[in-house]
Amino acid sequence: NNNNNNQHPNRGRTTMMSMFKSAKDKAKEKLHHGEALSRQDRHMMYGELTLRIIAGKNLPNTDVAILNRHDKTDAYVTVDTTFEGKATSRIAQTNVVYDDLNPVWEETFVIDLCHAVDDFDFHVKDKDQ
Repeated sequence: NNNNNNQHPNRGRTTMMSMFKSAKDKAKEKLHHGEALSRQDRHMMYGELTLRIIAGKNLPNTDVAILNRHDKTDAYVTVDTTFEGKATSRIAQTNVVYDDLNPVWEETFVIDLCHAVDDFDFHVKDKDQ
């Protein structure tokens, strides 16, 4: 019946929100039933994270070129979630700003999270390294 499919276009599909709800609901159910939560359950981060990466200042010049004195660091930023000291997921990466020791990215990322997270690691990298 085509009318039934039009009423429920996402029927049979897993959406990000349903995954968030199911993981969160499972943790709530464990608490309700008196079960012990695992370390991962206690550190689950749910929801939407808005991350804005603005600029870097006075970066070291990691591009040392004998023939081209104007060659400077080609910087970009990566952001990873970590759990128990290990990187678990790359959640953002900026564009590369070429030949600039004071790069301006002005980039905003909206990220749906459903991760076990202890911390976020931000790294400024050189594209040539």
